[in-house]
Amino acid sequence: MLFLRRGSLLRAAAAVCGPRRWCHANSSKLPEHIKIRMLDMDITQTIEGSKLLRWFAKEGDKIGPGKPICEVDTPELLFSIESEDEGYIAKIFVPAQSERVRPNEVLAVIVPTESDIPPFLEALAEHPDEIEGSYCCRHFPSNIVVVDCSVHKPSTPSIATSESTPTDGADLLRVLSHLNKEGAFPSEDVYKTLKSLARKNDDQLLLVYKGSFDEDNTTSGFDKDFFIENCIDLVDEKKSGETTT
Repeated sequence: MLFLRRGSLLRAAAAVCGPRRWCHANSSKLPEHIKIRMLDMDITQTIEGSKLLRWFAKEGDKIGPGKPICEVDTPELLFSIESEDEGYIAKIFVPAQSERVRPNEVLAVIVPTESDIPPFLEALAEHPDEIEGSYCCRHFPSNIVVVDCSVHKPSTPSIATSESTPTDGADLLRVLSHLNKEGAFPSEDVYKTLKSLARKNDDQLLLVYKGSFDEDNTTSGFDKDFFIENCIDLVDEKKSGETTT
């Protein structure tokens, strides 16, 4: 179970509670463990990413309720993450000062006891694909509560130039998912077509995505309406091409 701490301005936050969620050996090739993930909060974070400022704990340290694990900076919030489950940090996957940390990315893994660390690391070396790679996570973190964090205005936003904008379709899939939840697309068929294009790294769709940012290329200049309109036009164009062939 993860916790986020808000500051005095947002002290009253509701808890999302649930059972312990240890990943057991019968559902994984790794020994019993819990993945600590970056939260998936909104479309702004999806586009701009977050920065992991620092770790309060290191590999091998015992963690538990009331002990912040790390501090994260997003465009809207500065917060720390802690675990309600006691355990030991077996492996940290995202180092301090890492930028553009994606929603749901695995930050670290904890195991029940200190003696569980060596066998976990041995199993991880044999099955590295059991921990999703950076920028490829799809599952939501379990049991989150918002705690000790302060709302702040972002300073200089991350830059999304043609060189830094991902071209693997991962960002597009997340943006499309958020927009679909908002009811931005006229039909489910349009959304499914766009998802399929994103998974294929369609050059035209990637170009539409990059072209949806202002000329200064800052992520704060993302033109959602422009993006949606051109996405719909692209789907119509693709379907028209399929009909003629």
